[in-house]
Amino acid sequence: MITHKKTWKCIRRSACAFTILSVALLSSACKRQQEVIDLSGARSVPTETVQSASAPESVDSADSLTLDTAETTADASSTKKGIHVMMETYMNNKIFIQYPVIQDLNDDDRTASANELLKNNALSILGGWGINEAKDTLELTCKVVSADQSRLTVIYRGYCYPNQASYPSNLFLTNTVDLTEISDVRLSDYADLVQLADYVMSDGVVLSGVNQADQPAILEFLKNTDREQNVALLANADFGGTNGFPGCFSYESNGEIYIMLPVTHELGDYVTVVYTPEDK
Repeated sequence: MITHKKTWKCIRRSACAFTILSVALLSSACKRQQEVIDLSGARSVPTETVQSASAPESVDSADSLTLDTAETTADASSTKKGIHVMMETYMNNKIFIQYPVIQDLNDDDRTASANELLKNNALSILGGWGINEAKDTLELTCKVVSADQSRLTVIYRGYCYPNQASYPSNLFLTNTVDLTEISDVRLSDYADLVQLADYVMSDGVVLSGVNQADQPAILEFLKNTDREQNVALLANADFGGTNGFPGCFSYESNGEIYIMLPVTHELGDYVTVVYTPEDK
């Protein structure tokens, strides 16, 4: 765990560095707050049924949603694949963090462990980014990408506006949890990081959700990053690592890998890279 204190001002400066790794490391180097989290402000929203995986970019619901599996039939066996997911919200002053709560994994202990892991990951940004809950503004909204009895994938979108910052920073986090083992699924668990690092810097890299006017500058930014530093950054992707708060985030959907990489504030704070493995 990184222990020395950095201010939000240092994070903003790090966004101007022209390597992906330097942005990630300076962000994760910020002070972890040791304040006790008051969960009295948590609220719940209505429960809906999530039945299986779906494409990531089509998900568009603020609180909860229904996802249908391609294998869904009228028989009971397909229904058993579904799980109920609801959203709860941690609120404290100008801090708003939405996180998922699973209702039925057919095992109370497993359900409780999964929910504890999901909540802890969602709230870890408070320490990982050195959030001052009395002064800073942070908003994260959670959406379900896919869910079944074995795996849950969610994304978090939002922003952080430190009290003394000149502008807010855009945020995009993800969390995939193996609901059988109750453990985080990380990019390094299923992808070749060296191959991915080369892809990020290549002319053929595919970007998602980028304005056409911004794409040339983003591609130039990625092309000029350092290969070894990118490998190190990707090795620190996603919750569950041992090197502090994740440097970037990723998830897999329908055979494609989505990676959210940090870039300068002028370029949007992060960019989504889409990688399709050759053996898809």
